Amino acid sequence: MCFFCLIFVKYSTKQSFNIMLNHINQSVKHLKVLLLILSFYGHFAYSQTIINPNKVIFWGINALHTGINSYHYSKFKTNSPASFKIKGLDSKVPLRLTKEIAKTSDITFIATALVAGAFILSEIPKDKKLSQSIRMAENVWMTYNITETLKNNVKRMRPYAYQGVREKDDIRSFISGHSSLTANIAASLWMSNPKNKICPILATGLAVGTAALRVKAGKHFVSDVLSGIIVGFGVAFVHEKIIPIGGI
Repeated sequence: MCFFCLIFVKYSTKQSFNIMLNHINQSVKHLKVLLLILSFYGHFAYSQTIINPNKVIFWGINALHTGINSYHYSKFKTNSPASFKIKGLDSKVPLRLTKEIAKTSDITFIATALVAGAFILSEIPKDKKLSQSIRMAENVWMTYNITETLKNNVKRMRPYAYQGVREKDDIRSFISGHSSLTANIAASLWMSNPKNKICPILATGLAVGTAALRVKAGKHFVSDVLSGIIVGFGVAFVHEKIIPIGGI
């Protein structure tokens, strides 16, 4: 009798623990949605000064959000969930991993960031370099947090995972981080209203190339990169509409 009682207690404890973990996971999801809302407040609240309460709110909330996303990612397993139905343009994607092309997309991704750095050094007036740099960094940070939140919650299988290949992030296909971040950088350059369009054109070309390479490499579906581009552009667009730079 005591033996069965111990089994019952052990099972009940394990079941209670699993229920508690499920509640915690749900709470984390709700917390991240709240952080996104608060982050938008801190990010887009009108202010022309670099250091102010709204900026502190934005930086603090985004740091917490990034920390939660990083913790969530560290708990990911390589076992993919039930597959999504592939249809439309997504059905044209090669369901295989090509690491050489994936590495090339990493290079174009870095090149986009370098173009943004060159733009700030060469095109932004000296008295606006710091504020413009912080503004672009905030856009990228905001885009990154939105991207990671979607990746961690949607858990879409990458194209290559349909062929049984397993890697650390094989269920983080939606949305494409390479696409969202490069699109955000390119959009930020255009919305600075520069007289010299060379850097924005280069950044746009690299962003489009990066998105295409991610699909070709088997890392993302077409809908992943298109959604990433929309998110990246959207963050830069909303920021510019609420707090316009008015040209440099």
